[in-house]
Amino acid sequence: MKKESRGGVILIETLFYLLISIIFASMLYELLQFVLLSSKRTIDRVNKEIDFFMAVDYLRMDFWWHAVSPATISPDGMRLSFFEIVQGQKEPKKVTYIVERDKDQYKLKRTSSEGVNVVYTSSKPIYFYSPHEKIWGINIEGYYFEMLNEEPEKVRKELKLGIGELPYFLLPNR
Repeated sequence: MKKESRGGVILIETLFYLLISIIFASMLYELLQFVLLSSKRTIDRVNKEIDFFMAVDYLRMDFWWHAVSPATISPDGMRLSFFEIVQGQKEPKKVTYIVERDKDQYKLKRTSSEGVNVVYTSSKPIYFYSPHEKIWGINIEGYYFEMLNEEPEKVRKELKLGIGELPYFLLPNR
Protein backbone atom coordinates (compact mmCIF):
# COMPACT_ATOMS: atom_id res chain seq x y z
CA MET A 1 0.00 0.00 0.00
CA LYS A 2 2.84 2.33 0.66
CA LYS A 3 4.08 2.03 -2.91
CA GLU A 4 0.71 3.09 -4.32
CA SER A 5 0.49 6.17 -2.11
CA ARG A 6 4.07 7.14 -2.99
CA GLY A 7 3.21 6.94 -6.71
CA GLY A 8 0.28 9.29 -6.15
CA VAL A 9 2.52 11.82 -4.41
CA ILE A 10 5.00 11.72 -7.29
CA LEU A 11 2.15 12.24 -9.76
CA ILE A 12 0.83 15.22 -7.77
CA GLU A 13 4.35 16.72 -7.50
CA THR A 14 4.86 16.28 -11.25
CA LEU A 15 1.53 17.94 -12.01
CA PHE A 16 2.38 20.77 -9.61
CA TYR A 17 5.78 21.36 -11.28
CA LEU A 18 4.14 21.15 -14.70
CA LEU A 19 1.53 23.75 -13.67
CA ILE A 20 4.23 26.09 -12.29
CA SER A 21 6.29 25.62 -15.50
CA ILE A 22 3.28 26.49 -17.65
CA ILE A 23 2.66 29.63 -15.60
CA PHE A 24 6.30 30.74 -15.96
CA ALA A 25 6.30 29.89 -19.67
CA SER A 26 3.16 32.00 -20.23
CA MET A 27 4.70 34.88 -18.24
CA LEU A 28 7.87 34.60 -20.33
CA TYR A 29 5.77 34.59 -23.52
CA GLU A 30 3.93 37.75 -22.45
CA LEU A 31 7.21 39.44 -21.51
CA LEU A 32 8.84 38.55 -24.84
CA GLN A 33 5.76 39.70 -26.74
CA PHE A 34 5.86 43.05 -24.90
CA VAL A 35 9.60 43.50 -25.53
CA LEU A 36 9.28 42.67 -29.23
CA LEU A 37 6.28 44.97 -29.69
CA SER A 38 8.04 47.81 -27.85
CA SER A 39 11.21 47.39 -29.88
CA LYS A 40 9.20 47.37 -33.13
CA ARG A 41 7.47 50.61 -32.13
CA THR A 42 10.81 52.18 -31.19
CA ILE A 43 12.42 51.12 -34.46
CA ASP A 44 9.45 52.46 -36.46
CA ARG A 45 9.67 55.78 -34.59
CA VAL A 46 13.41 56.06 -35.18
CA ASN A 47 12.93 55.28 -38.89
CA LYS A 48 10.23 57.97 -39.14
CA GLU A 49 12.52 60.53 -37.46
CA ILE A 50 15.39 59.61 -39.78
CA ASP A 51 13.09 60.06 -42.79
CA PHE A 52 11.96 63.42 -41.39
CA PHE A 53 15.47 64.82 -40.99
CA MET A 54 16.58 63.39 -44.33
CA ALA A 55 13.65 65.15 -46.06
CA VAL A 56 14.53 68.49 -44.44
CA ASP A 57 18.21 68.09 -45.28
CA TYR A 58 17.41 66.96 -48.84
CA LEU A 59 15.33 70.09 -49.44
CA ARG A 60 18.03 72.33 -47.95
CA MET A 61 20.83 70.75 -49.94
CA ASP A 62 18.83 70.67 -53.17
CA PHE A 63 18.23 74.41 -52.91
CA TRP A 64 21.73 75.39 -51.76
CA TRP A 65 23.72 73.15 -54.10
CA HIS A 66 21.87 73.71 -57.35
CA ALA A 67 19.58 76.77 -57.22
CA VAL A 68 20.39 79.75 -59.42
CA SER A 69 17.36 81.79 -58.36
CA PRO A 70 15.45 82.65 -55.21
CA ALA A 71 12.54 80.36 -54.37
CA THR A 72 8.92 81.32 -55.04
CA ILE A 73 6.01 80.03 -53.02
CA SER A 74 2.48 79.67 -54.32
CA PRO A 75 -0.22 81.71 -52.52
CA ASP A 76 -1.79 78.54 -51.07
CA GLY A 77 1.59 77.39 -49.67
CA MET A 78 1.48 74.07 -51.49
CA ARG A 79 4.33 74.75 -53.97
CA LEU A 80 7.91 75.92 -53.76
CA SER A 81 9.72 76.52 -57.06
CA PHE A 82 13.20 77.58 -58.09
CA PHE A 83 15.54 77.22 -61.04
CA GLU A 84 18.64 75.09 -60.81
CA ILE A 85 21.59 74.05 -62.90
CA VAL A 86 22.80 70.50 -62.52
CA GLN A 87 26.40 69.63 -63.29
CA GLY A 88 26.87 69.00 -66.98
CA GLN A 89 23.90 71.15 -68.08
CA LYS A 90 23.99 74.73 -69.29
CA GLU A 91 20.33 75.71 -69.18
CA PRO A 92 18.54 76.16 -65.87
CA LYS A 93 15.57 73.92 -65.24
CA LYS A 94 12.61 74.50 -62.97
CA VAL A 95 12.27 72.39 -59.84
CA THR A 96 9.02 72.38 -57.90
CA TYR A 97 8.26 70.88 -54.53
CA ILE A 98 4.54 70.11 -54.31
CA VAL A 99 2.49 69.12 -51.29
CA GLU A 100 -0.37 66.79 -52.18
CA ARG A 101 -3.05 65.55 -49.84
CA ASP A 102 -4.18 61.98 -50.33
CA LYS A 103 -6.90 61.05 -47.82
CA ASP A 104 -5.18 61.45 -44.43
CA GLN A 105 -1.65 61.63 -45.85
CA TYR A 106 0.35 64.65 -46.97
CA LYS A 107 3.03 63.93 -49.55
CA LEU A 108 5.94 66.23 -50.32
CA LYS A 109 6.98 65.60 -53.92
CA ARG A 110 9.87 66.94 -55.97
CA THR A 111 9.09 67.46 -59.65
CA SER A 112 11.58 68.37 -62.34
CA SER A 113 12.37 67.49 -65.92
CA GLU A 114 13.78 64.21 -64.60
CA GLY A 115 10.48 63.07 -63.10
CA VAL A 116 8.67 63.00 -59.77
CA ASN A 117 10.07 61.79 -56.43
CA VAL A 118 8.15 61.46 -53.16
CA VAL A 119 10.45 63.09 -50.60
CA TYR A 120 8.34 62.66 -47.45
CA THR A 121 4.94 61.40 -46.33
CA SER A 122 3.20 62.59 -43.15
CA SER A 123 -0.15 62.43 -41.44
CA LYS A 124 0.36 66.04 -40.26
CA PRO A 125 -0.05 69.02 -42.62
CA ILE A 126 2.96 70.10 -44.69
CA TYR A 127 3.10 73.56 -46.24
CA PHE A 128 5.49 76.28 -47.37
CA TYR A 129 5.35 79.88 -46.16
CA SER A 130 7.22 83.13 -46.48
CA PRO A 131 7.19 85.37 -43.39
CA HIS A 132 9.47 87.85 -45.17
CA GLU A 133 10.55 88.31 -48.79
CA LYS A 134 14.09 87.22 -47.88
CA ILE A 135 12.99 84.06 -46.04
CA TRP A 136 11.06 80.96 -47.05
CA GLY A 137 10.11 78.14 -44.76
CA ILE A 138 8.43 74.78 -44.52
CA ASN A 139 6.13 73.43 -41.83
CA ILE A 140 6.73 69.71 -41.56
CA GLU A 141 5.68 67.48 -38.65
CA GLY A 142 4.71 70.60 -36.69
CA TYR A 143 8.20 72.13 -36.99
CA TYR A 144 8.94 75.31 -38.90
CA PHE A 145 12.24 75.36 -40.79
CA GLU A 146 13.22 78.65 -42.39
CA MET A 147 15.80 79.40 -45.04
CA LEU A 148 17.30 82.52 -46.57
CA ASN A 149 15.56 83.22 -49.86
CA GLU A 150 18.46 84.46 -51.93
CA GLU A 151 20.45 83.13 -54.79
CA PRO A 152 22.81 80.70 -53.02
CA GLU A 153 25.99 81.83 -54.81
CA LYS A 154 25.35 85.42 -53.72
CA VAL A 155 24.81 84.34 -50.09
CA ARG A 156 27.97 82.22 -50.11
CA LYS A 157 29.97 85.29 -51.12
CA GLU A 158 28.29 87.53 -48.52
CA LEU A 159 28.73 84.99 -45.70
CA LYS A 160 32.24 84.05 -46.89
CA LEU A 161 31.38 80.37 -47.08
CA GLY A 162 33.75 78.01 -48.81
CA ILE A 163 32.89 75.63 -51.62
CA GLY A 164 30.63 72.92 -50.28
CA GLU A 165 29.64 74.84 -47.15
CA LEU A 166 25.92 75.29 -46.69
CA PRO A 167 23.97 77.78 -44.62
CA TYR A 168 21.82 75.93 -42.12
CA PHE A 169 18.12 76.23 -41.60
CA LEU A 170 17.40 78.59 -38.79
CA LEU A 171 16.49 76.97 -35.49
CA PRO A 172 13.20 75.10 -35.79
CA ASN A 173 10.21 76.46 -33.90
CA ARG A 174 7.42 74.26 -32.69
